[in-house]
Amino acid sequence: MKICPNCQNTDVPDKATKCPYCLYVFEVEEKGPKILYDPKPIPSPPPAPNPGPKDFTGEIPETGKATPAAPKKKGGKWVVLIGITVVVVLIIKSCAGKEDTADSVQSTNNNSNGSGSTRNNTSKIDSTLLDEADEKLANAKTAYDEENYSEGALPQSREALQDYLQITEDSKAQGELVDRVDDAYALYQAVIMRVSEGIMDQGPIPGGYEQISDYLKEAMDMANTLYENGYVVDNSEVSNLQDTLVNTYKEMYIQAINNITTYDHWSRDEAWNIAEQAYNVGNENGTPVLFSLDDLDDPLRLRYEYCLAMVTRKRCETGLADGSMSYADAVQTLASILEETDYNPLLLQDMVNYGQQAGMNVENYRYAYEMILDIIQREEGITIGGDVDLDHFWYFNDLDGDSSYRVGDYGTTSYVRSWIRNNISGIL
Repeated sequence: MKICPNCQNTDVPDKATKCPYCLYVFEVEEKGPKILYDPKPIPSPPPAPNPGPKDFTGEIPETGKATPAAPKKKGGKWVVLIGITVVVVLIIKSCAGKEDTADSVQSTNNNSNGSGSTRNNTSKIDSTLLDEADEKLANAKTAYDEENYSEGALPQSREALQDYLQITEDSKAQGELVDRVDDAYALYQAVIMRVSEGIMDQGPIPGGYEQISDYLKEAMDMANTLYENGYVVDNSEVSNLQDTLVNTYKEMYIQAINNITTYDHWSRDEAWNIAEQAYNVGNENGTPVLFSLDDLDDPLRLRYEYCLAMVTRKRCETGLADGSMSYADAVQTLASILEETDYNPLLLQDMVNYGQQAGMNVENYRYAYEMILDIIQREEGITIGGDVDLDHFWYFNDLDGDSSYRVGDYGTTSYVRSWIRNNISGIL
């Protein structure tokens, strides 16, 4: 055995030309001059990470003879430089990893605070504005308890909600306001419901439907605005009322016209005022909201057309009485609404009488009138002039429709009305 002059290892075989441990090339004796090989030593790889101390078992292992110290290695400058470079790189990566971890933890902490909303920093809330909003909400509750709805509870609760929205926008805070917003909107909705019920209790008054519609739209818009700002409120009461408001008012007007039929001497002007109101409810473009002019069997449309026929008859009577209208004018006025009113036999009866006074040929009017009375008698078994006089035969009373809308046993069926529309027009 010989000693490696490079790594000082003593276990190198005598005939080895290279050190098996550090690959150092020994001097080779040949003929001629000696050549010294001084290759650059190959650097050793960086040591494996220290696995840490092993668990102590309570037993001290036998050591025998002392473990010899590791042989010292003679390395060149390259070994030192490469080792330093490796250490610096490992330190840099370690520091960078710690910073990334710290940033990740900080981000997680920031996002995990509060009730799930991203706007959760309540430290920036304007306490003055918050106190004012809370005071408005308290005043609104007091006004509601005192049944001061329109001038007290409604504006105060509305303003409280607007203030909470402003605070949300200014401070980006939300978590602290959720309960306040819920309370404010619940009160706001309750006030609108009480106000709407008060209006509906007055019956089909002019502007009633429109006023309620405006309140409900305002409440729905407020709920949408709150939702856009991260608040989910229960607006089911105003939503349900909005969905049923048309039918509610439609039934009001149907019953109001039905009630007039119970009078001994019913007012044609009063009936027309109710019917005209029904036509104009929510009507902004010439199209009724409460009924469709295209649905010829709609119960409110049937009543509207009947009332139109009645008020037109009265206008003709008034015009003939004061001389502002001739008999021929009266016939022409009645004829202008015949189709629209489903050829009401009362109009045809007047046209026959006025036409005779004007010296007109009225045979077509008379024939149309007789055909209508005949189809009613054949299909419904009702003899007008026998079972019931024409003035109390409710042409709008739909015997096929909802029984809750009917007024008595005399009226018309959908088939009879359809037959009249399809056949009478060809006669006139």
